[in-house]
Amino acid sequence: MKTPSQELAKKITERLLSEGLISADAAKQIEPKLAEGKLREEDWRLPIELAGQKQVKALEAQRSEKRRSLFDAQDKVDQQRDELIRNIEGKLTQKAVLDKLFVIRWRLV
Repeated sequence: MKTPSQELAKKITERLLSEGLISADAAKQIEPKLAEGKLREEDWRLPIELAGQKQVKALEAQRSEKRRSLFDAQDKVDQQRDELIRNIEGKLTQKAVLDKLFVIRWRLV
């Protein structure tokens, strides 16, 4: 049977793990010290900072990917705009030709 301290230490490490603040290995190292009341700042600070840096790196990679997709979309819009401009220019350079189809003459009497 676990002591209340051990149960609390387990809940704390599980929560830190689920929030992504520590790794599974760090949780295994921290939990016994936490249950014994011997956890020091240097025991938890580095794993939490490392997890935070990993999250920052993942978010930066995600931002870079979104930026690349934005630039690709902008390039596609620019290509479509250029095509539209070429079509409009083509229509402006068309010449109209006037041909007589028939002539009506009339007189008042």
